[in-house]
Amino acid sequence: MQNGQNLKKTAYDFIVQSIVSGPLKAGRTVDIDTVATKLNISRTPVKEAIMELQGEGLICKQGRYYSVFIMSENDIISLYEVREVLEAQAARFAAVRATVTELKDMKNLITTITELSKHRKKDAILLSDLNGEFHSMVAVASKNDYLERYSREIRLKLKVVRASLFTSLDRIEMEVIEHTEIYNAIARHDPEAAWNIMMQHQNNVLKYIKEKGLKKII
Repeated sequence: MQNGQNLKKTAYDFIVQSIVSGPLKAGRTVDIDTVATKLNISRTPVKEAIMELQGEGLICKQGRYYSVFIMSENDIISLYEVREVLEAQAARFAAVRATVTELKDMKNLITTITELSKHRKKDAILLSDLNGEFHSMVAVASKNDYLERYSREIRLKLKVVRASLFTSLDRIEMEVIEHTEIYNAIARHDPEAAWNIMMQHQNNVLKYIKEKGLKKII
């Protein structure tokens, strides 16, 4: 028997996967009863999952209904342009300010992501969440509350785009390589290298998204 939190996560993952894989396109209504029926669970955890996604900016409420947030190509590009600066600065500060414990946690997470990326059947949402957690760790290690908050808000808005990256084998492999390089620069306390590698990482992601085709994502 699953508890309430597990059921909420089941509904959350199902909705996100539906957005990523296509059934729930931008602007489409997210029907609570339909999701509950498909998952054979009650409406409550579905509603809770939708409320969480609304807080993350992936779902918006229009009157009595909930729908997938419509994000334009320009929105995505603009968010990545801001994100690359924030994330690069976070990496630069983290290289100077990260504690021994924070560095250990980053290393452990990189190891986990590396192992999961080797699985034959990869979980795109899980990999996306874990890689997002790595960026969150870097932001926390920057010891700048404003930088951490703004970068977190942007990561949430780009959740679907980021999850879509992990449906591609080549991008999964590059994420592991690039994140490992970022960690190594932070761990050896090299702020300029950390800044440059993080900036290049963000540029690579945006380039990949443009080449893949933003319309396929949104």
